[in-house]
Amino acid sequence: MLKRPTYHLSPDQWINDPIPFYWEGVYHLFFQHNPKGAWWGNICWGHATSSDLIHWNQHDIALSPTPYSGDQQGCWTGCLFHHDGDFHIFYTGVTEREYPNRSQFNPIDSWFQTLCRASSPDLFIWSSLASDPLTITPPAHSGDCFRDPHVWKEGHRWHLIIGGEQKQGTGGAIFRYTSEDWKTWDSQGTFYHQPSAKGDWIECPDFFKLGTQHILLVSSQPKGLPLTGFDKRCTWIRGEYHNSNFLPIQQGALDTGYFYAAKSTQGPDGRRLLWGWIPERISETDQRKRGWSGNLSLPREIRTLPDGQMRIVPIPEIQALRHATLEIHLPRVDSASQTSRFLFPHQVFWNSEHWEALINFNPENCHTCGLQFEYGSQSLVLKYHHNRSTFQGQQVSLDEDGQLRLHIFRDGSILEIFANEQVCHTHRLYEESLATHLELRLFVEQGWLPQNQATFWQLVP
Repeated sequence: MLKRPTYHLSPDQWINDPIPFYWEGVYHLFFQHNPKGAWWGNICWGHATSSDLIHWNQHDIALSPTPYSGDQQGCWTGCLFHHDGDFHIFYTGVTEREYPNRSQFNPIDSWFQTLCRASSPDLFIWSSLASDPLTITPPAHSGDCFRDPHVWKEGHRWHLIIGGEQKQGTGGAIFRYTSEDWKTWDSQGTFYHQPSAKGDWIECPDFFKLGTQHILLVSSQPKGLPLTGFDKRCTWIRGEYHNSNFLPIQQGALDTGYFYAAKSTQGPDGRRLLWGWIPERISETDQRKRGWSGNLSLPREIRTLPDGQMRIVPIPEIQALRHATLEIHLPRVDSASQTSRFLFPHQVFWNSEHWEALINFNPENCHTCGLQFEYGSQSLVLKYHHNRSTFQGQQVSLDEDGQLRLHIFRDGSILEIFANEQVCHTHRLYEESLATHLELRLFVEQGWLPQNQATFWQLVP
């Protein structure tokens, strides 16, 4: 039961937030990691590298808590960059000691957030400066959350944005600071404000230029949400950036499912690649028992069209894992029959839990249609509303042929779904017994779907 994913990064014990970085032919994935057990705690920075974005080699821990310092209770998320011949990490440290330049995080446990940094000559051996946290004071109007710095340089000045919240439940916020020496940081006010209805605090901000626009990525959640619950959201915001001010123009969901803490890096070919954390949907007891928890998503390219519209696509490098191909004819389905079982036959399709699929729909003659995954007592329904032009509640346009194309990746319990490169949905379905097989069904409400086709590939790492 609970078979492990094979082509998603999956270290032993605990993993969450990714921090990607590219340097001289090598992709580096740093991530939040507990090497002592499959539960959240004792957070360090894990490290893996790849030359092809598909096969990853894991390395020694990059950062770990330093006793009697600003990160003695954990090294949380941050950012990484190269400057003056060395590599630098700015990150959130958690401590029980009360530093003057920290913000209170959890007064019940006497935990406090600090801003720390570390440096390295080679990205593998890091020297922490957590005993001397950065002097950055939270704004007077900020709440308890104040973490996850993102840093860049403009001219001779350094800019730092950090996730947080406004006081009195008025919503999440990102605050901006500037410095010329990394020692003294001056507050420049609020960089971005998100109303309370979309999350009480913001984490893991990421900011970059994409084409002629600037993109801000934010991860948000209701304040006090238990780690085992999941009401977390990742959002992209497209806007204009002038004189250090960001003006939002449009926004949308990076993913509508189990996907959080997205961060990105630019590859050598100019692509903007991002990863997110895929949490579990099983109990902490089961996670501890099996010895691992969480995965990172497949790398996704985020790009803009000439009209400014966003596209999120799985990278083509994944095609190198394709092993065998199966073409399936999709029959006509109408609302009278409601559903049509067309997949798997599980035993025919290589007995595999690791595959990729392209499934096409022509929804012109129906009100609602979609795909239903059934796995024992579990199910996942992917629904397209033709009159609303929405997939999983998000706006999506059909392609030039009037098709909705679902690009699906399955890896053990993980499902990553891409709809016309515009909407992504990540989910987990777990094997309940050896006799449980995944079935897929087409369904239609009010109308009919014409015949179509689907292509499957077995994926072998």
